[in-house]
Amino acid sequence: AQNGLAVGHDQVILRTADAGKTWKQVATPADATLVRVRFLDDARGWAVGYDGTILDTEDGGKSWKLAQFDAAWGKPFFDILFLDASNGLVAGGNGVLKRTTDGGKTWEAVESPVFEDQPNLYNLIKLGDGSLLLTGERGFLAHSTDQGSSWKQLKSPYTGSYFGSVPAANGAVVFGLRGNAFYLKDAAAAPALSEADLAALRELAANPEASSKNSNPVSDVPGWKQLTTTDTESLFGGSVGDDGSVLLFGANGRVMKADLE
Repeated sequence: AQNGLAVGHDQVILRTADAGKTWKQVATPADATLVRVRFLDDARGWAVGYDGTILDTEDGGKSWKLAQFDAAWGKPFFDILFLDASNGLVAGGNGVLKRTTDGGKTWEAVESPVFEDQPNLYNLIKLGDGSLLLTGERGFLAHSTDQGSSWKQLKSPYTGSYFGSVPAANGAVVFGLRGNAFYLKDAAAAPALSEADLAALRELAANPEASSKNSNPVSDVPGWKQLTTTDTESLFGGSVGDDGSVLLFGANGRVMKADLE
């Protein structure tokens, strides 16, 4: 693809039309740091960031309009995902998940017990079977089979933060802090988080230093495979090739090819 976009600090959106050889800054209507940009098709896309900012474009990122800004809330949106032109979800700080059914004109909160502990929600993806996977801090994983109306929290193989995820057929690769990455083959078969598991996570969150002295942040969970590496640089992004191969990208230029076999 020749066209591409990058977002960053101080409302910056950069656009390229030559596969990244040159970049041009695009004017934006909001004075907020942007953290993610997503497109539904070649024309329609959204960018999200701090102060509850949502921008939208209808011309492939050449121009942007302000869809939402909430400086009073002050927290960031970390990811946005539209399932079609009308229905979308936006995920952010302190367990906030909102949905729209009118193409982003209005948004309403998605209420669920899984957000009770208010984890930052970093990444939202659609899997091969049409279900959704939501990842966040403190090992947060949640799965939805009804386009985000309701959520089931999953038992996590890791108690650290997941900064991102990419789909892998009906499962996913999730990744984050200190180079930790895990492969889930089938999200529909992933075990749910039990009350005992939840209590242990809450204890860890309340007193991480004391709790971590006697616990390993990684554990064996049925259906999950740890992608082993000797690198401890945190992973922040990923991509899926045409052949299904998965590359993960981290701090200091790290690139990791995921072994899903």
